[in-house]
Amino acid sequence: MNFPIFSIFLIIFLGFSKSDPLTIDVEVRCAFNQLYWCGKMHIFEHNNYPKPHDIIRSEDFCTYDVIKRFHYTDIYLQGDTSPMYEIQYQLHHNCTPDVFWRCLNSEEPVEVPKIGEYCAQLNIDAYSRGTSEECPHPNGEF
Repeated sequence: MNFPIFSIFLIIFLGFSKSDPLTIDVEVRCAFNQLYWCGKMHIFEHNNYPKPHDIIRSEDFCTYDVIKRFHYTDIYLQGDTSPMYEIQYQLHHNCTPDVFWRCLNSEEPVEVPKIGEYCAQLNIDAYSRGTSEECPHPNGEF
């Protein structure tokens, strides 16, 4: 087989091959001595416009605990042309001394290679962080 034909088959194969599974561990901390707090969280893989972000999980939760943990396994994503997944979060929460809701977005994505089995760790310190507005959906939907 000559090299150009082999290269074409390789490109086609890689274009249709499935990524390896991803695991995501999330830890949301509310260090305020508040008895009960709630949140709505979106975990997503950032894609470049015009492709919408891949929403991995959405959670509505309330807890008496200082730390709320989530563990997601066997996640298969499409992603974009980048060799890395860019995992981000958005958290709408009331972990504040005034109990008003805030919108907290990840400052930087957690980058995870697409090839190989990896675990992305999201450690979110929610206490009194974020803007005092409702969070828009990561893809601009309602």
